[in-house]
Order: sequence, then structure tokens, then C-alpha cells
Amino acid sequence: MAKTNKENSPDTVIRKNVINFFIIASGIIYLELYFLPPFLFPWIYKIIPRSVYELIVMPPTHIFFFFTLITCFLFRSKEISLRDKISKKYVIAHILILSFFYWYLFRIIASYPFKPMDDSNLIFKIIKLLNPRMENFSGRFRLICFFLAVSAHFTISASMIKINRKALRWGLSMILAFFLAELAEVFQFLTEILVVSVAKAQYFLLKLASIDAFFYQVPGHTPVVGTPLFKVTVVHYCSGLNGIALFWAAFTVTIILSGSRVNNLKALLVYAGGTMFMYAVNILRILIIILIGHFFNSGIGVDIFHKYGGMILYIIAIITIQKLTHDWLMNKDTKIIAKT
Repeated sequence: MAKTNKENSPDTVIRKNVINFFIIASGIIYLELYFLPPFLFPWIYKIIPRSVYELIVMPPTHIFFFFTLITCFLFRSKEISLRDKISKKYVIAHILILSFFYWYLFRIIASYPFKPMDDSNLIFKIIKLLNPRMENFSGRFRLICFFLAVSAHFTISASMIKINRKALRWGLSMILAFFLAELAEVFQFLTEILVVSVAKAQYFLLKLASIDAFFYQVPGHTPVVGTPLFKVTVVHYCSGLNGIALFWAAFTVTIILSGSRVNNLKALLVYAGGTMFMYAVNILRILIIILIGHFFNSGIGVDIFHKYGGMILYIIAIITIQKLTHDWLMNKDTKIIAKT
């Protein structure tokens, strides 16, 4: 009982109502300044200068709003209990650290949105390790900063607050999945090899289907493959790396959420087999584009299927892999539990 009283004492409990207030407040501000049409709030521009308004709707505001939602999601009870031997000063330090981090993001993102990176900056060095091709403050850079901030938040708060482990596992798996999807950028040096193999595979399959096809590659340029009626230039986006990275991300989330129920050796085999399967799906994707352009309409093939069909194929492929391997992946004594 003593422990229960301590956890419920005003000194060691943060009322969830306080966080709910921040959700409502930040939600109202966010909707007013970002989503809703400006003519609904003509007073905004009279009170807030345009430059300040643009700063408010930058990613750090998104981070604050996201953290508020995530914090409430992580805690199952109506009250958030602090860990033993953690005093208020650690909570204050946590808030100060995150506030400084958000301010830092405000500064580097809002002040220099399109300037080249400064390699002397520690954050930039971390980003360059994740994505060596990153040169400017692009949208992807902002996303990486966003998820770095999420990681910092989880790491610090987990040491102070009793968190619902299942919810925390969900949150961390999403962060890890994002970085795994970014591996497509890390392995961009493989694209030159992959695009040639993909183009040659198209040529082989077209010939196998008795379709008049051609393949050529000018030195220093990407390969071209097609038929007399329709041809495609196989660029780095056609290498299949994006589809493979999406599979890694989705499958990793499954592994993390399944926990100890998964047979690790079988999981490694699924990683390898799924990688090859997604590469084959990418070949099929480009082949369908060529066939649509050859037999039907080139506009349909490029403008519609190229934009939407590929992602649909990737999603179907990933779901298929998950369905076919789920029961096989689980240890025999936990299979029934895993499916519930």
C-alpha cells in the first residue's frame, strides 16, 4: 500500500488532464494556423506577422503536436506514474532538453531551408551517415530530424516514466521502420548495377513472350528497353530498392511487435526470400508498364500505372509475404497466442 500511495501522491504523478489540455490547445492552434482556410481567421495576419506564422507551421510545431498525442497513447491509465527514485528535477530537465532540441530544429529548418549542409554540425553528420546523398534541407531531411526527435523523446522519457511496454513497442517499431525505409537511400550506389539487371530482365521476358524488343545503353547513361511501339528508360527509381526497403520496414514492424514468439532463424530466411521476391515484383511492375504501353495506351501505362500501380503491387506483395510466412515464423508453442 505504501508504494501505491507514493505513486499516487501529488509529487510523483502527472495528471493526464494536463496533457489532454495540451492536446486540445495545440490541436486548436495547429488547425487554425495550418489546415483551416485563412479567410476563416482574418485576425491571424493582424496579430501574427507573416514570418512568425510561417515559423509556426514549420515541422517543429508538428513535432510538438505529435509528441503530445504519442505521450497520451503510451500511458494506459488516467495518471502517469513516475519511476521510483526520480524527482521533479529530472522531469524539468527532460522538458528543457526537448525544448532546446525543438528550438534547434526551428533554427536550422526555418532559417536555412534550402542552403547546403554544414558538415561541422553534429546533427548534419548524423544525417549524412543515414543518407550520404543528402545535401540540402529537403523534406526528407525534415522527416529525419522529426524521427530523431521522436527517438530522443522515447529514450529520455522511458528512463523516468512507467510506460505501457506494448504501446512503446509500437512507437519504436514505427521509428525503426522509417529508418529501414531510408536504407534505400544508403544503398543508392547499387542502382547502376540493379537498373541494368532490371532492364535486361525486361528484355529477356519480352523476347520470351515472342514480342519484338530491344535493349541498349549508351556509356554513362541509364539503359533503355522496350518495343517498337513503346520504350522506357530504366532510371534509379526503377532499381527496386524502394520496394525492398518498404518490405524491410513492414516486416521489421511485424518482428518487433511479435517479440519472442518469432523464430529468429526463420525470420532471417524471410528477410532474404522477401528481398528477392520484392526485386522480382519490381521487374514485373516495369514489365506491366511496357506491356500496357505496347498493347494499349502509353499515357495509361506511364501516367496511371507508373504513379499508382507500383505502390499497389508492393503493398500486395508485402501482405502476401506476411500472410504466407506468419504461422511458419512463430514458435510452435506460441503460434496460437500470436494470431489472437
